[in-house]
Amino acid sequence: SFFQFVNIWSFTTHAWNFDNDLISRGYNAGTYLQFKNLWSFNINANANFDTISDRITRGGPTFMMPGSWNFNFNINSNRSKRLAGGTGQFHREDRVGEYDHFFWGYLSYRPTTFIQISLEPEFGFQKDVDQFVQTRSRDAAALDDDQTFGNRYVFSDIDQTNFSTSFRLNWTFNTKMSLQTYIRPFIASGKYYNLKEFNNPGGFGFDIYGEDQGTITKNNDGTQTVDPDGAGGEDAFTVRPLDFNVSSLQGNAVFRWEYNPGSTFFLVWQQQRSGFRPNGEFNFGNDFGNLLDPEPTNVFLVKFSYWFGG
Repeated sequence: SFFQFVNIWSFTTHAWNFDNDLISRGYNAGTYLQFKNLWSFNINANANFDTISDRITRGGPTFMMPGSWNFNFNINSNRSKRLAGGTGQFHREDRVGEYDHFFWGYLSYRPTTFIQISLEPEFGFQKDVDQFVQTRSRDAAALDDDQTFGNRYVFSDIDQTNFSTSFRLNWTFNTKMSLQTYIRPFIASGKYYNLKEFNNPGGFGFDIYGEDQGTITKNNDGTQTVDPDGAGGEDAFTVRPLDFNVSSLQGNAVFRWEYNPGSTFFLVWQQQRSGFRPNGEFNFGNDFGNLLDPEPTNVFLVKFSYWFGG
């Protein structure tokens, strides 16, 4: 046999809320294999059928979540080796065009017995067609209380892209002194388009403003003005700028010194930077290059412990 350990599973999930709405219905199967050389492989697949969401409209009518499928897998080498690595992916699609695609990996290297370096990058992009934006009250003449509780539920499509990586350096100087460092940059963008109104309480459906109903105007300040019924009598409303680029940089360093047997001194330095731009276009070079632009927040901690002994 090639295998040292094999695990195979399959299960199903069903859940209802207190109104007897089916809010979860899925089927899962997967396997985990560990080989005799201590490499490993796992794969997992899910099929999810149409269900009801009682949360996506934020207190409004129920909403049908379209069925979807997804799978993920991981391949990992022997982590006990000086050089080890692995990679994995996750993919999801549903029947109305949404998708999620994520890719990740890790690389670990020990040049000596007292130094370990590791890198874990991750990249992903996704599309949602039912991103909630806001709730607007209808005018009295347009109320439809039985279905929408007198409100308009505004949604949007959104494309998102993100990248992050974790870098670690652990250095053991001797049995009493060590240094651990961690750095994690993160960049992401979100582009909103097709502002629309939920039109099918209990089901799935939208009317896009400017196409299926009403009018929409993009303003110079990034806001959008929506007249939900065009020439009708309802008042127009404004949607704030939605597009975004966010970035963050987190870093930690922990120095440990056992200055007496059982007595330890710790010095910790943590730094965080975060930035925001209302752009929505993912540009790896610009976004990554701007990570150091925001002002940092620094935190320093000192901890002593002393063992009095017996």
